[in-house]
Amino acid sequence: MKYRTVKGQTVDEIVWKHYGKTRGATEVVLEANPGLAHYGPVLPSGLLMELPDDVPRSLAEDSDCGINPGV
Repeated sequence: MKYRTVKGQTVDEIVWKHYGKTRGATEVVLEANPGLAHYGPVLPSGLLMELPDDVPRSLAEDSDCGINPGV
């Protein structure tokens, strides 16, 4: 999906609003948009970026992440 930025937005903000998470998804978006990180934390308005359809599940969402609270 193509997304056009609004002044003052950050990559994390856009990723959170689109995917409902940032962990793992931010990295995928940055890989899909070479040079995006060079803009710094606050993106300029009107920047066209790609938001990939598929992002991997993060460890935070994994129900079996190897932590046993009963131990």
